[in-house]
Amino acid sequence: MIRVVAGLIIFENFVLVAKRKSTSLGVKNLWEFPGGKVEPGETDQMALQRELFEELGIHIKTCFPIHTHQFKNLKGQTIELCLYGTFIQDSKFECFDHDEVQWVSKDLIDQVDFLESNKVFISPVQDWLKARGFP
Repeated sequence: MIRVVAGLIIFENFVLVAKRKSTSLGVKNLWEFPGGKVEPGETDQMALQRELFEELGIHIKTCFPIHTHQFKNLKGQTIELCLYGTFIQDSKFECFDHDEVQWVSKDLIDQVDFLESNKVFISPVQDWLKARGFP
């Protein structure tokens, strides 16, 4: 099984979503929560910190578990995908690993054309944000 972490990056009332590179096999023009594989010896938090810095130049300090699910990728491998929420202090980022990255209002998150593996996060994200007092 391959363990992958993704970040629900929150700034004010917005969340950051990233469009997969058009060269990605079978998933071009679809959006995801950014992140990547957990390497041997890393905790989920360490992997998320590394991935968000490598992909977006974002530094995070803490992350909070939201939801985990398993699925099979196009190669038939089992993926365990874990979404973590994190808050950042400013909205600046760089785009190193995606075709496009943008801030989306938390109220419009259910209208984003997500990868199937990320669509399952919509309801848990909305519940998690509501539980933390986001209007």
